[in-house]
Amino acid sequence: MASPRQILTYFPLRYYAVAFSIAFILIQSADTVGRIEEYVLVNILPVVNIPSFISNGNLFVGEPSEASKTNPQSLLQSLFLVFFPTIAITVRTSTIKRLRFLAFGALCFLAFIVVQFLMIVTLFYTGILDDLRNAQQPSAILIIIIGGLSIHLALFTTITIPARTRIKPFLKRGRRREYVYLATVMTLSAVILFSIAQYLNQDIDIDSPIIYFVHFYLWLNLKSIINTSYWLANLTRQFVHTSAKKLNSGNNTSQKREPLSVSFLIPAYNEEKIAPRCVESIDRAASNYSGKVEIVIVNDGSTDNTEKYVSEALKNLKYAKGKLLSIPNSGKGYALAYGLRETSGQIIFRTDADSIIDEHALQPMMDHFQDPEVGAVCGWVFPLREGKGPWSGAQCIMCVNAMYTKMAEVEFDSLIVMPGPTAAFRKEALDKAGGWVDNIFGEDGEITNRVARYGYKGVYEPKSIVYSEFPETLMGLLQQRARWGVAFYHSRGRNLRLSTELWTPRSIVFLWGLIMHGAVFGRNLIFPFLAALAATVTLGLAPQDIAYLFMPSTEILWFFLAKIASVHAIIVALHLILFAYALKKVNRLSALLWYPIWRLMHLTITMMVRPHVINVALLWSAKWKEYSTESFKSLRKVVKSIDPAYPDGEDLVPKPAVEKNLPMGN
Repeated sequence: MASPRQILTYFPLRYYAVAFSIAFILIQSADTVGRIEEYVLVNILPVVNIPSFISNGNLFVGEPSEASKTNPQSLLQSLFLVFFPTIAITVRTSTIKRLRFLAFGALCFLAFIVVQFLMIVTLFYTGILDDLRNAQQPSAILIIIIGGLSIHLALFTTITIPARTRIKPFLKRGRRREYVYLATVMTLSAVILFSIAQYLNQDIDIDSPIIYFVHFYLWLNLKSIINTSYWLANLTRQFVHTSAKKLNSGNNTSQKREPLSVSFLIPAYNEEKIAPRCVESIDRAASNYSGKVEIVIVNDGSTDNTEKYVSEALKNLKYAKGKLLSIPNSGKGYALAYGLRETSGQIIFRTDADSIIDEHALQPMMDHFQDPEVGAVCGWVFPLREGKGPWSGAQCIMCVNAMYTKMAEVEFDSLIVMPGPTAAFRKEALDKAGGWVDNIFGEDGEITNRVARYGYKGVYEPKSIVYSEFPETLMGLLQQRARWGVAFYHSRGRNLRLSTELWTPRSIVFLWGLIMHGAVFGRNLIFPFLAALAATVTLGLAPQDIAYLFMPSTEILWFFLAKIASVHAIIVALHLILFAYALKKVNRLSALLWYPIWRLMHLTITMMVRPHVINVALLWSAKWKEYSTESFKSLRKVVKSIDPAYPDGEDLVPKPAVEKNLPMGN
């Protein structure tokens, strides 16, 4: 159990306490912040021949006789602006990095003003500025986008990350269909979002303080609304695919091609309990596949009996051939790069030693590789069946949530991460892309995007299931996600130039993911921000405009809350229907009972783990200005402090490996 000292020094608690204090100060000066923005706007709008003036502290655009009030949404902007000084004060890093965060906060505020200016110009010249709602709704969305983007620009330029890769695709192919489908889904998302806004705004006076909370609510649920919209669009698309396959099945006269040979590449560290079962499951899967199957296991310096038990399992193979390679502990990236040289298959199936391959998983994945443009295929990761209890059930739902997301990403040719337990690559594509890189976390996401950037397609096959070991406790899950949080900055940082490679829709999906990940940091500050808002009103320190927010009509307030409840109920109902549909296919429908636990688990990860990861990453970055083997060795020790199950890797420069070849014929 954590001691009182450990609890009080836990970074997220300090982070939110400081955020409350800064929000308390910022809210009291909100009038000043708003006035600065209004002053700048009223002085630059005449440059584009747009009349404007300030009256009674409000900004009006247009001639005095028909002007429209277009006040900047300073409260929503303040929510993001709180992040930058909070990080600068709370993280354990260098003074230069603290000043950098403050500078990015100033740039974020400047960006808010620029975007507000461009939006006013657009709405004024299109003649739709007369309705204030027309300005407020796009303004709220743009604030979210600018705020999320600014946060991640600050983080990616302050945290030490691996060198960014420059890639010139060598496989040229058209992506018109993917762009059209992405545009269609984006349009659907916008329609759903603005329809909800109109529904919430209906019968509420435009000057009512409730309007501010409409935007807060939409922002809090923006990602969920958009995800749900493209899940639904994806299901429609899948129905079209299925119908087309049925129509063409009777006309399929093509000859069967020679089955592709498969090499399972498995890095293993202290996996004596499950690694032998992993080998046995691959052998069973090989019995249902007509192609050659080999297993290459890289024992990455295990200190338990992994080597002994895996050797025994390899000797008992009936349908596959096996090979064991033993090296000093060097990290998963090096183990994969080393093992790749020893594989002979046309397809490299990278999985983890704590995973069990479904006996029918191979053929559906290998069928996709008959298309020469497909460079990678992944299956559906699911918790081991022996997992019991609320956390196991909640993680089942988490895996279903990931499945729908990946199915949609495939339709845009934008699969961002192929999970480590189930990622099969065409070896030719891996060789051309340079294979796995050493000395980084998140090698699965990094190689996924790098292979795709060379022009290959990525495919998701939910019929191919791989059961993997998941943390059994909430603490274990949080520690794992903290390690994955560090991996996020490595895998995305190394492929950061992807966001500018507009010849593929992957660039848009990749950038949107970064924006939403950054926006979550702002969203999490809603709780200390609202607490500070209430405190300033209670103490009589809030400006009049803000105090007015807490004095709406009781009738309007309950009417608005009922509307929010109805929208949220629809979103939850859609979740439950979609999740139940998927869980039933794997005979885990009972896991749906733990849906509330999944929501709590997700909230805990975003609110507590993500700030903690930033603190750890910046603390390490303050010492290491450049990324190198030595800095990565230091980072592994830091990561071990947040995830004790992870090896610290004392020997990062591997000694010559001791190979143990255990051939086994069919």
